[in-house]
Amino acid sequence: MAIRYIAKTDDYWLQVILEPSKIEKSLPYGLKVDLVEIKDGREYFQILECVYKGKKPACSSARVNPDNKCSTLPTHGDEI
Repeated sequence: MAIRYIAKTDDYWLQVILEPSKIEKSLPYGLKVDLVEIKDGREYFQILECVYKGKKPACSSARVNPDNKCSTLPTHGDEI
């Protein structure tokens, strides 16, 4: 399990696509997630809290941060 937290964006909300429904949702800054994989410029993770707990969204790393850093932040002591 790679526990991460949604990183801060300009408006504090991260736009994601919920799988498999392909519905777009907004997740708040600081939301706890489990990073599953980074593939083809997209991050796939499982939400660990809130009404979307258990859902597995994906988001584009490039859309979140101009320097293409991960949209999720590591817990203390971990590295991206």
